[in-house]
Amino acid sequence: MGDIAHKRVKMRRFFGKHKDVFTSRRDGKSWPRWMNTFQVGWAYYAGLLRPGRHKNMENISVRMGLNADQVERFIRDSPWDHQILQEHLATNVPECIESPKGAIIIDDVGFEKQGKHSVCVQRQYSGALGKVGNCQVGVNVVYTSPGKKRNADQKTWPLGMRIYLPKEWVNDKARRAEVGVPESVTFKTKPEIALAIIDTVREHNVKHMAIVGDAGYGNDSDLRRELRIRKEPYVLGVTPSAIRVIDATVQLIPSGVGPTGGRRRKHITYPDDTLARSPSAIAKGVKEWTTVEWAEGTKGVLSGEFYRVKVRVTEGSVKLRHATDEVAWLLLEKAPDKLKAYLCWGMDNTPLEDLVFIAHLRWPIEQFHKEAKQILGIDRFEGRSWDGWHHHISMALLAYAFLSLIRAEKTLAEPLPSLRTVARALTLESATQELMQEHGLKRPKATAIATSMLDGYSDW
Repeated sequence: MGDIAHKRVKMRRFFGKHKDVFTSRRDGKSWPRWMNTFQVGWAYYAGLLRPGRHKNMENISVRMGLNADQVERFIRDSPWDHQILQEHLATNVPECIESPKGAIIIDDVGFEKQGKHSVCVQRQYSGALGKVGNCQVGVNVVYTSPGKKRNADQKTWPLGMRIYLPKEWVNDKARRAEVGVPESVTFKTKPEIALAIIDTVREHNVKHMAIVGDAGYGNDSDLRRELRIRKEPYVLGVTPSAIRVIDATVQLIPSGVGPTGGRRRKHITYPDDTLARSPSAIAKGVKEWTTVEWAEGTKGVLSGEFYRVKVRVTEGSVKLRHATDEVAWLLLEKAPDKLKAYLCWGMDNTPLEDLVFIAHLRWPIEQFHKEAKQILGIDRFEGRSWDGWHHHISMALLAYAFLSLIRAEKTLAEPLPSLRTVARALTLESATQELMQEHGLKRPKATAIATSMLDGYSDW
């Protein structure tokens, strides 16, 4: 780990690459005391990278020796633009992480909150809670590239996270004003928020095979349609009972054509004797499933039973159901406790094994949520405002990006260390150098003391 530990200087250089975010607005103009904004920003970023269980504004100010008011102003009131910082991340995926086999993953994450005055908080479903609870929800998009063999060797890069504005908040002027929701912000579904982040990434042609997401996004036909318009291949989960499909070879009836003497059809449809079925119904008729191995996990080879069939998705009520232009592989996965289904569009010539592999590239975003919370305190913002929430989240994304970069630079020496191991090594090096400089200790003694302190006073 010595080569990681000696990347400490890169920590400051990485932050310095984003200096313009903390010193000027989008139009290039600055503000009074901009250098103070930059310096406090550096301290906040460094504070997130240090060990500690409660990385809120107060504790970071104590750890970094700052005035608490300075830190609060930086997060709650400072004019730096969080959108520009997230754009920097979305459009600058490092070469050591970017890969033609990469994927863009979309998901959302809940942040449990007390009360009802914090921005966008209400009772709503949270995957993190596994139920409906009082929380905020952030829509999150990350980039991942797979390891050569092990699942754990994947490399992940944050592309952006934005808070979801519930419908109950949209027209509540008093609540919006209290927490500073900009007037320009209107209601957007979670898939629409994710698509906006994806569009930013697409502007810079980041290499990827597909857009990947669970049924919370795959069930949204509008999102799938927008991705097809953009010619973005996708492997998206769908609820097995939520959609109806027909065989892709069924002869369609053009719109405008109707039965003799009958009403002309508005949509492209299919013969009346063709049955549109759900993935669940299709699975019941499958007699032969194929065993596919897709990666090596911590407990052995990851494998499952799969089946695929080319289908055309239909829409509408039972009597008015019609065919769409969505022709895709329907990928079914037979798990012991449930059936999983995926729509795989833009991958007509992709082998079954590759579809399975891509479908299971979604897991790194769950790991991202866990690491961002446990290591960087992304869920520890205790303010109430719109800007404050996005400022804290964006700083946590920046810190995560730095750790990901250092970790990914060890690609020639897989297996890769965990993100926590990288964070620990950086902290040890910082403490070791401080002991050497301030107390004149030689490196072996300084390292031993730093290690003892880290083991005794943190969970790292």
